[in-house]
Amino acid sequence: MNLSLIEAFNAVMRTGSTTRGAELLGVSQPAISRSLKRLEDVTRLKLFERQGPRLLPTAEAEIFYQEIVDTYVGLDRLKQAVARIRSVGTGSLRIASSAATRSC
Repeated sequence: MNLSLIEAFNAVMRTGSTTRGAELLGVSQPAISRSLKRLEDVTRLKLFERQGPRLLPTAEAEIFYQEIVDTYVGLDRLKQAVARIRSVGTGSLRIASSAATRSC
């Protein structure tokens, strides 16, 4: 399984069709269809029910898609962390404290 197969699947799930998914990625519709078939072969999951020209996501596809969405959210968090690190820079911060005393 490689990133291009996951991107093709993600595009189809987001747009609802292979044609619009292909447009989103700037590739041909047949290329998207081949990628989906390859992803099904590699994962050994049936990701779509084919009804004529339409593809209907299976329950397995929905679960797999949610994992992909979660992964993209994690990647976005990593990008944000990089931006924070760049803005703060490197260095160290030392904090010292002393014990408080109580008088009675």
